[in-house]
Amino acid sequence: MPGVQLCQGRSVRLGTGITASFLIVMLAGCAQYQPIILPTQPDYNHNRADHPLSGQTLTLAEIQHRVVRDNPDLKAARMALAVSEAGVRQAGALPDPSLSFALDHPVNGAGLINALNQSISMDISSIITRGARLDAARAEKLRIRLGLVWQVLTTEAVAANIDIALIGISQQHALLDTDAAAVNKRLGRSKQALKRGYITQDMVAADIVRAADLARQQDDLQMQMTTLRQQLNGLMGVAPNSSWQPPAQFPTFASTDTRADRDNEQHLAERRPDLLALRAGIIRADADYRAAILQQFPGLTVGLSRANDTSNVQTAGFSIGLTLPIFGGSQAQVARTKATRAQLVAEFQARIDQARADVVQMRSKLAGLRTRLVQIDARLPILIQTAAHAQMALDSGYFSAGSYLAVRKSLTTERLNQIQTRQAIAQTSIALTTLLGQPLATALSSSPTVDSPAAISTTPDLSSRP
Repeated sequence: MPGVQLCQGRSVRLGTGITASFLIVMLAGCAQYQPIILPTQPDYNHNRADHPLSGQTLTLAEIQHRVVRDNPDLKAARMALAVSEAGVRQAGALPDPSLSFALDHPVNGAGLINALNQSISMDISSIITRGARLDAARAEKLRIRLGLVWQVLTTEAVAANIDIALIGISQQHALLDTDAAAVNKRLGRSKQALKRGYITQDMVAADIVRAADLARQQDDLQMQMTTLRQQLNGLMGVAPNSSWQPPAQFPTFASTDTRADRDNEQHLAERRPDLLALRAGIIRADADYRAAILQQFPGLTVGLSRANDTSNVQTAGFSIGLTLPIFGGSQAQVARTKATRAQLVAEFQARIDQARADVVQMRSKLAGLRTRLVQIDARLPILIQTAAHAQMALDSGYFSAGSYLAVRKSLTTERLNQIQTRQAIAQTSIALTTLLGQPLATALSSSPTVDSPAAISTTPDLSSRP
């Protein structure tokens, strides 16, 4: 018996040693916790107000490049890709086996030894649903990636709209500056003539009123420019007080009424990133539905065990465990995932309908704005000629200052209308390009930049499972 006890003692030490070694190996492969450091200040160190950005003239392509690269929201959205990639790895991992070890030490009785019980088991049911879970994780990764592409497109569009507005405001401000300079020059001469008694006060009043009106419009435009510049600085991830200049002229956009554009309009569901992202969400919902159906069947756990009792009777065996889905939880999960899939399909159809309607509406708006611009361009020469005749009549004393200023105001208003219409055409072209799911870089030039979403495929094959 002492020999048996010694042998059993070695067995205990051997089993304990194997278990300890196994635990050490597992712990060695575990990740270590690292505390996170939260930011407390804006991330403007790399783009301070004294950065070379200050004083530069930024083109629309340069603004797009900075927005895609440095926009804080896009930086955070890119981190979601890493999360989805980890989700795919997690969904594809096999279930971890469960290891148990039990030791019973006899407290009385002669010739008895320690009782041991060692077992290992694994959940087989999670292996059965692994394929569906992996499909769902891959579809979620694709949904997030396509969502990021759409977010890049829409953020670029917002930045481009602001840049176009800044160009329009700059042109309007320059026009008003020219008009104000002429009014103030004439007002200075009128005040001298009034002081000498050559004219009466009513002949000066019209210039005073017009100068005040122009000054008010200039102040309003300056406030709008400051607000828009700060908004665009935020989109580019630079300090709010960064100073730079927009281009002098509106960018030229390619036609969005070509045969290819019409074809894109007919196949928005297969091309636009936001619709593709929603389609990927439907694929994920379908995979969740399949996983829920598989989970209706009894959960299966298989295990192997080896044991000996206190009298050193050794046994080896296996175990099977079943989880019985008899209270309706699995059926409720199937119903929920099926309803979720149907809801997403209905939302997908509604989004397709709305996307097509938005494109048609934007085309109609663009056509109306272009017609208006043609009409403005036709009226302007007549108004310019009328203003020239009024100037000559005023200089000859046949025209009152008030009537002359009314003609000049009408000409200035029409020129402002021309600038605003050109601005609206550019902004509507941007909106239409985005609604067609096309990057703005392709509308401005034939070679998109590296950071542009044009370099990212937005038409993956979603006809099969991910």
